Order: sequence, then C-alpha cells, then structure tokens
Amino acid sequence: MLDSTRTAEDLRAAIGVALSSGVSENEIVSMVATVAADAEQPELPGFEDPGLPFYTELPNGLIDLATAAKNHGCTVHRLRTWVHKGHLQVQGRLRGPAPGGGLLLVAEEQVKSRLANPPKNGRPPKSAITY
Repeated sequence: MLDSTRTAEDLRAAIGVALSSGVSENEIVSMVATVAADAEQPELPGFEDPGLPFYTELPNGLIDLATAAKNHGCTVHRLRTWVHKGHLQVQGRLRGPAPGGGLLLVAEEQVKSRLANPPKNGRPPKSAITY
C-alpha cells in the first residue's frame, strides 16, 4: 500500500527540483494534471493482467490485432470485442510507446479458428423470429 505522506513529499521534492532547473510553473501544473488524469482512467477488462509478457520482437505464432484484422479480413473492433468477452486470449504485448505497454498480441491460429467458427451472440436472424 502506498504511503500518501511519502508520495506527497516525493512530489514536493520533484517540483522543487523542476522549478530550480528552469521548468515553469505552468508546465509543472500541466504535467501534474496529465499524470492525475492517467491515474484516474480504469484499466480495460481483459488487458490488466500483470503477468503478460512484454516482447521487443514479434514471436513466432503471435500477431498484433491490427495485423490480424488486415490479414484475415475483419475489423480490429471485432477482435478487441472478442478479447473483452474472453473469446480470444491475449498472449502478451509488443513493447511500444503506449502507456502501460504496447500492441496486444494474440495467437494467429486462435484468430483463424475463431473466425472460422465465430461465437454465437447477438440478435437472432429475422427469419428465426416468429410472430
């Protein structure tokens, strides 16, 4: 558990160092607001697993969601939805500039299998509805 007193002291010290090195007060306020906004945003379901490995190079058999969507003729939105609902399992992240990691990686064979046999959900076809 974080000690809020210690964290506040560290922040005051860091602000003092920044001011003494020429960073303006407006820049500091902007940085603190950005950090506070990032801290308030909750993690998306399915993406918060701290045990996910980070890769610097794409391992064999894994593919990022954008490339998978392009290669297999579907949308990234569909793949992300399947990840959120647990139909696709995230195998790791490819290091990138995004906060908290980078590109999500899934097994290419799992994407092919899921696209060949998509999960059944949503509304039934109109032909199945009887009045």
